[in-house]
Amino acid sequence: MHSAASVAYPVLRSRREAVCLAMMWLLGAAPVVGWLAGTRTSVWAGLLVGGWTIGVGLAAMIQWLCGRPRMLRWNGEAWSIDESVPSTITDKPLIESASISVSLDLQSSMLLRLKQSGRLPAWVFVDRSAAPQRWHALRCAVTAAQADALSPARTSAQGAA
Repeated sequence: MHSAASVAYPVLRSRREAVCLAMMWLLGAAPVVGWLAGTRTSVWAGLLVGGWTIGVGLAAMIQWLCGRPRMLRWNGEAWSIDESVPSTITDKPLIESASISVSLDLQSSMLLRLKQSGRLPAWVFVDRSAAPQRWHALRCAVTAAQADALSPARTSAQGAA
């Protein structure tokens, strides 16, 4: 398969990401509130479940607020993420030689899952507003990378190994 051209795309905080996080938290909190209101639970169980729900929401908010700018890169063969402002301590990428899949595609935003062998997957939310002129190139690279990963030639070669 013909590979897409190399692309570097900035990963910045986005309002859409904050809205998606808030909506997911509300969808998770609604049943908890319903359960607490509709059942006779002990005070400790209510505090534990309610505290856990609030804690998860706060953790998501802190993660979003403290998110540093990063750069998502496709070199024609693999994906990597590094700091968009190079560090003086190390210039090693945060993630390198990763495969990618689209978990949520909102046309002007995507939630991407990067998987590096031997590590837990990393989730990256990219938004068109970060670099509109490179958005099409990024979408082409993501699509080409997914199609290449699912191609019969690659699958049969992996199965034979």
